Formats: sequence, structure tokens, C-alpha cells
Amino acid sequence: MQTGNMKIREAELSDLAEIGDLWVELMDYHKKLDPFFTRSPQGAELFKKHLSKQLELEQAAVFVAVDVDVDSAKVAGYTVVSISEYPPVFQKTRYGIISDLAVTKDCRGKGTGKLLFHTARQWFLKNDIDRIELRVADTNASACGFWRKMGFTSFMTTMYRKESDLS
Repeated sequence: MQTGNMKIREAELSDLAEIGDLWVELMDYHKKLDPFFTRSPQGAELFKKHLSKQLELEQAAVFVAVDVDVDSAKVAGYTVVSISEYPPVFQKTRYGIISDLAVTKDCRGKGTGKLLFHTARQWFLKNDIDRIELRVADTNASACGFWRKMGFTSFMTTMYRKESDLS
């Protein structure tokens, strides 16, 4: 899929370093919103290892956005998607998950995220998935706004409690 100078393609092993750098940027941004998102010392390497496994799975995909006008075709964004299943107690058990979607600071607000989402959506539809779920930090107002623009609405709320907060 391509719009303007941005092309979306399936990620390759050679993209993992750039995706990893963008993931670090994403996590460091989220850490400012909530210390929960603090990366482990090995976080970036473990994330790249996780992605390399995702690239091999039939039930998952990683897509990257690249600027075709730039000689090096640097990764401007990425998304990680997979197919999962609920327990068989529900009539519909298969659903899609968008576990990550990130765009470099320079490419935000230019349609790159929307293009990545529409590519993910087409991948899900091609795999007979008509329900897509994701998690977004409540404290990330821009991400919440983006996903609402993409047609998402709240379904459930994840709640937590830290024992150190208890009196």
C-alpha cells in the first residue's frame, strides 16, 4: 500500500534495528506518562528478538512505513499485528490484536499511522478477522485520539493496583 511518498510493506529482518530504535523512542515517551513503561536493560534487544519470531508466524505480521523519496528508505513507522482466540465459550473466538503502532516524530500527523492501520485492517480482513482489539494507555491523549479517529471505542477497562500504594 502506498500514499504519496509513504509506502507500507512487510517488515524484514534488516528492518529490526530501526524498528527497535523507534520502539525505544515509544517506550521512553510512555515512561514519562507512567513509570510502568520503564524499559528493562535488555528491553530493546528482547523486543527485536520477539519481532524476529513474529516475522515467522502465519498468525502475525509486522508492517513498516518507509519514505520512498529518501535514498536510505528509513523506517518511518511500524505496526505489529496478530490473530488470537478467546476461550470457546464465546460464539466468535478469533480476533485480531494490534499490539504496537508507532510513527517517528517527524512523520506524525501526516497520515503515516492511518496508512499503517489501514494496512493492518486489510491484513485482518484477508485472514477473515472482523474484530480488532488493542490496548492504549489512558494517559496518552494523542494515541487515544488517534484510535478514536480510526473508529475504535472502549470495550473493557484494564485496572491495576500496586501494593506499594496501599496504606
